[in-house]
Amino acid sequence: MEAWRRTPFTVAVVSIAVVTTGIQLLVPSLRERLGLIPEAFLYAGRAWQIVTYSFVYVGLIHLVWFSAPALASGFVVEPRLGSRRTGLLFFASVTVAGVIHLLASPWDALYLGGGAGLFGLMAAFSVLWWPRRSTSPSWHLLLVVWFGLAAIGTLSSPASVMLGRLAGAAIGGAIAWRCRAAAA
Repeated sequence: MEAWRRTPFTVAVVSIAVVTTGIQLLVPSLRERLGLIPEAFLYAGRAWQIVTYSFVYVGLIHLVWFSAPALASGFVVEPRLGSRRTGLLFFASVTVAGVIHLLASPWDALYLGGGAGLFGLMAAFSVLWWPRRSTSPSWHLLLVVWFGLAAIGTLSSPASVMLGRLAGAAIGGAIAWRCRAAAA
């Protein structure tokens, strides 16, 4: 229970994703309002989509696929970086991925999920904790396996999704590296 109190940002992101996805499963039109669609973003003035797409998932499997590793990595990363930096990491990752999607996708493509933010969190975990023995080896194994499976899944995705997730990982790793260097 202590992890829930020390990681308010991580818990909030996953909670918002659960609620938003649950609502959009009942009201499918919400997916098009909150998901990132280049044409709607650029011509219909839906500027919020650059962030809200990261809270909407195709279904429950997609949501669990995001939530489990986000909680696992967030419970370890957020106490070290703090909620503000973890939020910066997540939102910078999903925003840059959203811009990549806007530039590299067909005008009517629908982009959903916080995969870039997840990759940012997992990269931050890797930078901050991989050489340390302060966390359980099971955390390392879990995230290595999940990161590997996510990377394999990414290879079958459109180029904009691959680039967005790679950008998320680069941003998360860079923020964590800078924080680690500043603490040393």
